[in-house]
Amino acid sequence: MKNVFIILSSVILSVCFTACEEELEIWDSATYEYSGRWHFKAMGENGQILKEYGNHTIQTYNSANDVSDELWIYDVNNVFAAKEDSEGERTGNIGGIKIKSQLEGDYSNFHSVDNSEEGAGLNASGYPVPGVAPGEADEDVPAEDDVNVIPYYFNKGTVLEGRILEGAGTSKSGSPVDSIYLRLKLFAGEIVYNSVYDAENESYVWDSGEFSYYAQPDSIVIISGTRYTGFEEDEY
Repeated sequence: MKNVFIILSSVILSVCFTACEEELEIWDSATYEYSGRWHFKAMGENGQILKEYGNHTIQTYNSANDVSDELWIYDVNNVFAAKEDSEGERTGNIGGIKIKSQLEGDYSNFHSVDNSEEGAGLNASGYPVPGVAPGEADEDVPAEDDVNVIPYYFNKGTVLEGRILEGAGTSKSGSPVDSIYLRLKLFAGEIVYNSVYDAENESYVWDSGEFSYYAQPDSIVIISGTRYTGFEEDEY
């Protein structure tokens, strides 16, 4: 009986050790110090609050290359998603943020290698799709000739300044947690959609859209927040 107990104990310990190793492999990455899920608020450079703390988070994580100088920044809940009214007109200024940036520095003080529009990371959230079909917004414009222009869409982004500080933040319940600070530059322009004929559905639809960059509406957005704990008392 004693031998059976020893064997069973060895098996259990072996399974636990293996499971821990597998979990470590999943979570360990070249950007481990940068990675996390964060409650956040967003401000303009003038201090104007764009979004207060709430039921939304942002994620930072490694790229598929898993190298120490590439980081994804992802607005999970699409807080800054492009908005349109019932007629398909643009009503917001900030597109959903999902950018990959090549970094310099370390997690306590970092920035993008290239802060120009040419070097900025593409917004992988994609373009906002027009809310109305060709020919529906204006009855005087036939579907085959319709054009839809969505201005002030932020198609690229770069990190001007970033910091992740251990234990420097305070969770909603008052516990010390890591903090994050990101000063992002978002590059603006317009997307032009043209109607094309879809033979399969025998109707006019929008093409994939073409982005044109222009500098005037570029914007600085500051994101500050605290690490997500998963505890109910820290939820907003």
